Amino acid sequence: MLKTWALVALVTCGAAYCAPLVISRSEDLGRPFVCAGSRAFAVGGEVGDFEVWTYPVKLFDVVHVAIRPATGPPVSLDEVCTTVEVRPERLISVHELPQGKVTRTVFVPADKPAVVMVLEPDGLGDGAVAQIELTLSLRVLWPGRSDGISPLFACEGTEVGVLFNALEGGPALFGAVKANAPILRLVQRDAPDGVSARFPAAGPLVLAFVGSVGTASDAVSIAAELVRNWDFYLRKTGEGYRDATDRCELSTGLDSLDAAFAWAKAGLAACAVDLTSVGAGLVAGYGPSGTGNQPGCAWWDGRDSAWASTAASAVGQVASAAATLDCLGRNQASDGDSRGQIPSMVSPAGRYAGDRCRYEGADATSLFLVNLRWLWRWTGDEALVRRHKDAAVRALDWLKGRDAGDALSLSAVEAVLDMVSVLGLQDRAAELAGWESRARAAVDAQPQGGLLPVPWADDTDNATVQPLATAWAATAAFRAGDPERGLALLESNVRLAGAGAFGRMPQFVSADGTETRGAVLSASSEAAVVLPVICGMLGIEPDAPHDCLTVSPSLPASVPEVRLTALRIGAHEVDLDIARGKSLAVTHQGKRPLTVRLLVGGREIRSEVRESAELTWP
Repeated sequence: MLKTWALVALVTCGAAYCAPLVISRSEDLGRPFVCAGSRAFAVGGEVGDFEVWTYPVKLFDVVHVAIRPATGPPVSLDEVCTTVEVRPERLISVHELPQGKVTRTVFVPADKPAVVMVLEPDGLGDGAVAQIELTLSLRVLWPGRSDGISPLFACEGTEVGVLFNALEGGPALFGAVKANAPILRLVQRDAPDGVSARFPAAGPLVLAFVGSVGTASDAVSIAAELVRNWDFYLRKTGEGYRDATDRCELSTGLDSLDAAFAWAKAGLAACAVDLTSVGAGLVAGYGPSGTGNQPGCAWWDGRDSAWASTAASAVGQVASAAATLDCLGRNQASDGDSRGQIPSMVSPAGRYAGDRCRYEGADATSLFLVNLRWLWRWTGDEALVRRHKDAAVRALDWLKGRDAGDALSLSAVEAVLDMVSVLGLQDRAAELAGWESRARAAVDAQPQGGLLPVPWADDTDNATVQPLATAWAATAAFRAGDPERGLALLESNVRLAGAGAFGRMPQFVSADGTETRGAVLSASSEAAVVLPVICGMLGIEPDAPHDCLTVSPSLPASVPEVRLTALRIGAHEVDLDIARGKSLAVTHQGKRPLTVRLLVGGREIRSEVRESAELTWP
């Protein structure tokens, strides 16, 4: 049965620093976890076993750790965990053995195809040994060619090389396991292969798990570097998450909402993948695959990734939002009836997948255009829009030929009309205006404005709820002047942040609220916390191309004041302080003044802000 979990966030914010997010507890242990970088991720149980993925390869189905103290039999760490600490960049678990304790840290270096595990002993005595059982996989990420895999496990000196040649004509997949102490092959009766290593005389035992396609030497050299300098890479990984989340700080007085908003920014950053040979941007999420090769939805999804990137734009993660557009546009269908259609799925398996792109439905194509406009509105970057002109025109023509006549297609046409001058499509302005008029007359549910243009189409069964559907309903309630209902719906999403993995939003939840399903970390579900706040409760509509910001707040009674700091709109950075029914205080930094429009009670209060201004309710 799901419970309402309180997220504990250490948010000690100063002018230029915000302490990292931390969740610590000593009960209800064994929940899922995800640690992710741009080229690898680990997913599993926070007190015990986990999977290792280094794009596009799954190295291990299971990594299991047991400790053999100086005296006594081996003890599995998952059986003796007493405390867990979750941070965006790492998982720390403390395990109490009869002879002492072990602190385990798992993290994923920001830009390496690797997962690192650090085991720090305390009181185990000289001669204690760590036994790392490894259930080998070496399979290419779905839908890659992975049938017939039979991994080979070989020990060479103090490295363990894992080698498998895939199907005839397929890639050679390599893995390396290295420690900062000599390691030996672990062979057990009726148990997985693995390695064992004696704890160093001083300091922790560090192991790096690295994958590579095509070259064993790359895997070995990266593993050696990570083992030598693991503390440097852990620090840089933490700094990377802080850089991605230090903008758009929210304070509402509702601790659970503020913490969930902060963790949602970290969750979006965790979904940022950068594979030079395939693409970059926000993948849709992560989940365990067991013995399979489909880890949740760790690929670019034309719909979910697009929604996630719009939320990323709003909280200052512009690079990953723009990269998502690049990836989807670059994989646009180029021929046949689908020419111009944006893919519903792009697999990071790349050329190792026979079906690396799929083209299903119109949502992704419409959202591509809506997302392009949204990113332009946040950044004012005309060069970015023009870079996507050809893809935008092809997408528009595909939609016109399909003539879906739904609210999302209408929003796509409106988006292109807004960008006509930037895209250089003035000769099609009349055609687009006529299309918009016909579509608007045919659409029953009119867009609510802001980012969420239509009711989210929940494509799950009746027994499952998707958080983004709730997010749309919350946003619509705020914008319709019903902030109490909006907050109630938003808080139902906030509660999900502790329903599965702590600090992470699941892909689905059962309709009766008893269990989470799908991906452990879902980018679209993280967006389901961000968007109702930005687009609904605060009613923020950016217009960076015209140096303008619109705010139409809809604050519930339990939120008399809201503070949003370090909001980036083009070249402007602003802090907003909203007192319900009283005033909007704006502090601004930028070379040009920012026009701020406050919309309340059907009236507009406007101010040109150079450094600061206070707009009061009529």
